[in-house]
Amino acid sequence: PAPHMDPRSRPLRRSPMLLRGVLLGSQRVGVQAARVVRARRAQLPALHTPLPTQIHRSFTGGTVASAATSVVWVMVRRVVLYPAILIAGGSFGVEEAKKRLPDLPDLGPVGEAASSVTAGILEMLKTGEAKLNEMVEDGKRAGDSPSSPSSREGAGDRVLPPGAADAAEAERFLSEINRLRRKVALLEDAVDGDIEEHQGELLKLTTELSSEIERLTSDNTTLRRRLVIDSAERHSDATKSVAELYSDILTLREDADGAFRGEDQLPRVVVVGDQSAGKTSVLEMIARARIFPRGAGEMMTRAPVQVTMSDADTPTANLKGSSRIYRTDREADLVQLRSEIERAMLRGVAAGHSVTDVTISLDVRGPGLKPMDATRDAEGSSVADLVRTVDPDGERTIFVLTKVDLAEKMQRPAKKLEQILKGQVYNMQARNYFAVVTGTDSPDASIEEIRVAEQRFFERSTLFMTGVVKASAMGTSNLSRAVSKAFWEIVHRSVGEQLEDATSDLKRKENEWKARFAGQPRVKRADLFIVGRHKILESISSLNSSLTAIALEKLLRQKLWERLRAYVINTLYVGSAENGDPGAFRTNCENLLGAWPSQGLAAASLGVARDTLISEMETAVDFPDEDGTFSPLKQRALKTCAENLVWGPNTRKKLQSIQDLRLSDDVIPDDGAWRSAVGFMHRVLAEEHTRALATVEAAVGPSALWQWLSWTRLTQAQKARAAAYVELACFFPSSSDSPARPSLNAEEANGIRLAVTRRLGTEVDTNFVHETYEEMHRIHFLGLSAKSAVYCTNRYHKTEGENNGASNGLACSDVVLFWRLQNMLASTSNVLRVEAMDFRNTMEDELRTVLSEIQADTVALQEVLKSPKLDLAEEIEVIKLTIDKLKAFEKRLRSEGKVPETQ
Repeated sequence: PAPHMDPRSRPLRRSPMLLRGVLLGSQRVGVQAARVVRARRAQLPALHTPLPTQIHRSFTGGTVASAATSVVWVMVRRVVLYPAILIAGGSFGVEEAKKRLPDLPDLGPVGEAASSVTAGILEMLKTGEAKLNEMVEDGKRAGDSPSSPSSREGAGDRVLPPGAADAAEAERFLSEINRLRRKVALLEDAVDGDIEEHQGELLKLTTELSSEIERLTSDNTTLRRRLVIDSAERHSDATKSVAELYSDILTLREDADGAFRGEDQLPRVVVVGDQSAGKTSVLEMIARARIFPRGAGEMMTRAPVQVTMSDADTPTANLKGSSRIYRTDREADLVQLRSEIERAMLRGVAAGHSVTDVTISLDVRGPGLKPMDATRDAEGSSVADLVRTVDPDGERTIFVLTKVDLAEKMQRPAKKLEQILKGQVYNMQARNYFAVVTGTDSPDASIEEIRVAEQRFFERSTLFMTGVVKASAMGTSNLSRAVSKAFWEIVHRSVGEQLEDATSDLKRKENEWKARFAGQPRVKRADLFIVGRHKILESISSLNSSLTAIALEKLLRQKLWERLRAYVINTLYVGSAENGDPGAFRTNCENLLGAWPSQGLAAASLGVARDTLISEMETAVDFPDEDGTFSPLKQRALKTCAENLVWGPNTRKKLQSIQDLRLSDDVIPDDGAWRSAVGFMHRVLAEEHTRALATVEAAVGPSALWQWLSWTRLTQAQKARAAAYVELACFFPSSSDSPARPSLNAEEANGIRLAVTRRLGTEVDTNFVHETYEEMHRIHFLGLSAKSAVYCTNRYHKTEGENNGASNGLACSDVVLFWRLQNMLASTSNVLRVEAMDFRNTMEDELRTVLSEIQADTVALQEVLKSPKLDLAEEIEVIKLTIDKLKAFEKRLRSEGKVPETQ
């Protein structure tokens, strides 16, 4: 209404005749109509549009929602009470559900009760969960429906049943909500009144929920776009109905533009009229099933009823929320259906009220039904005022005169009826005028009986035989055809606008591609996967060819020694030789080596083999990938290999036995074996000595010359370490070939501490002195041991007493230790190589199988290939596909006579 007009101030109208009409309009007009109704109903509860939850996407099953709204209105010879406004619509994807979730509650200032905040979050999650549960159930029902496009003969197969993809995403989103609900519940239990303590956790939870919603929204959009492309590539549109074609177009448009809403592009029918004027009966005649409750003169429609009609072989009806499928060609089923609808209406009416705004959704299917949405509502307004308000030019209005059989019985003047049916009375300028009969004397008459009675009435009526109205304007069959015609005309206008929008979008996306990826070809996701699959398999095959048994065993031995080196040098060798006594050294080594296999050596060895193989595979598949498109695919391939890298059930036990045997063998059989052990010992100790010296150099800092050249200065820690080394040097004379004491006594340590303090001018403690001495003793001992290895080279046949020339004081007894270690390393790497080769032989086949499964799975394909370039290429592909479908759809509309050729 105009801003200055208050609809409630208008007088209630009385109508001299029983009238009825249909108004077709836009979504905007429908909203205006709803506002008028809300303003007129005074004390009635506020109108509420429930969240649509049908996961249908076409007239036979798909996301249908209104683009141009229609209003069917009825006036009666009595005070206007509750005219009906259709609040129609259909379902939407999971991303729309996320948009509809309530905003998270404000946490409020410090000091506000934390329990109220968490309660708000829990209530929000509960609401979102309920809505998504409805989506899941509707998605399953849409997928199971025998009349859905995926299962009907001649409709062609789909990748997923209508709504199944959204339902799957809804289930996935539900699991995330449940996880967050549990987290909030735990947080609420921990709240003890100190809001500051939990404020950070609540903020973190809020951020986590928002981020998860955004991520799921993005993933769902990409997945839906991928499903659309796959479906278009696999299935032809030749067998699809016009309604199914338009449904596909709306899906494509939604995927190409996140702001586009498919439900805004579909017309819907809204019924407006006086109580008991026959609104319900007209809808039943169009739906060809008596599905609404009825009563004698009393208000029966107490809630908005949304009816989704679609073509199917078997006439059925299903009430949302009920698992019962009713056959509308069986009177017993219809009686039960009407009773169930009436009970649902009464359940929704609050105490002290006569109507409710809770919509009841009904799915009606049957042969020859016109695909559309229609709704009966229970609210009141002046019908004529409402119609003129939302459609002043009558371009979308179809005027219907109901119960004309009663008018004849009551001997109403033919001239008056003629004036009404020509629009001369109510000045609505409707596009069509119809006279219909929607009932008989029997309240239980079937739809077919009513249609026969209506036809018989117009054939015999003296009133209408006088030419009051043309034959084409008589009867509900002609009314249905007129509504359908208006429906397709509105759709056709919408298609032209969508074609312009899609063309504009394509131009914009093409320009974006030129700006970001100039000169680069657009490759389809499936083709790109084939490239990545080939590169991965080629890399693994090349790895298997180059990594021979000898090379693999050598690599495993190297990696195993790197893992064990620190323990061997620090604990087994240096730790056992602290006292410099060969006998004590042997005893310590025996104890440690005997326990080692069962205390982690076998497990560590298998871990080394696993890490080595995975590392080699990571290196192999690290082929050039500038924008990281193949990174998820590489990770998936490596994950597959890692999951299948499982050692045999007895591998660890077998390895432990072999290691125990090798480490217990202290007999060196000949001079060649002795020399080999000495060579291994010298190499290891020399490398460790060099490594220890490098550590010392880093600890004391660069020389004075290098400081001058590099413009650097020593840190205080470096100065302290250098001073300590100078003061402790006297304990390790360079000319001495005998080992130093393993530690300082308290008096010596305190003396060194005082000396270092005097040098630095700052205090140091004795712990610092002991640490520095241990480092120097280790370096000194390693140097002596490397010399001892050279000395022991030719001492195979010598006794311990004859080998007292070894500078480390161990009399060459340490050669036996390295003999044992050398044998253990060789045997372990051999066993690991055999196990790894067995895995390598099956790994490539297993990886090939997994990659083939990914290639056949649209969802998995989306997860393993991600890049902005790929997303933009698919957006362009979807827009081009949309334009092609819009043009093909226009052609089909004309070829099937839905719209004139000139339009």
